[in-house]
Amino acid sequence: PVFGLYGAMPHLIEVLYTLPLALDDFVAGKVFAFSIHLWILAGIGGWLAPRLSRLGVGVAALLYVSGQNVTSHLGRAYNEPILGFFLLGAALAFLAWWETRRSGWLALVGIACGAACASKYTAWLFAAVILAAAVAAVLRLERSPRARLRAAALLLLPCGALVLPWVVKNLVTTGNPVYP
Repeated sequence: PVFGLYGAMPHLIEVLYTLPLALDDFVAGKVFAFSIHLWILAGIGGWLAPRLSRLGVGVAALLYVSGQNVTSHLGRAYNEPILGFFLLGAALAFLAWWETRRSGWLALVGIACGAACASKYTAWLFAAVILAAAVAAVLRLERSPRARLRAAALLLLPCGALVLPWVVKNLVTTGNPVYP
């Protein structure tokens, strides 16, 4: 049985905190959470560097860091920055696939969306939008039905593999796969 409302939520981010917390009390967890902001900045900078000047990349980084939601999370080990990292990664991987048509990017979209969905229910809407855009692009741009099916599977199977354990756990413990 589920002991409380929060026991039924997906908890992938909490699982990610297990190793830092096992190494130290709370400092390692906060360092892990803070490092996510550095990875987000690297993603933003890496995507924008070929498209903007150095000043433009710097302004984008400054805008990210100066955002109220970001500044309020810098010293705390909350889920939202990591969730944002997953969703940003999914969006950037989709844009990379759009430019290169390399199928590995589609798998990364699925992994990142699945990680976001396995972390918090509020991510499901955002991940669904990214996945829907990616599936629509695949169906429009891939030529053969076999290539379309393969590309859609690269998107959806990793996502499902990451979300399925949480859905099954809820089904077994509460009778509802998306409880509460």
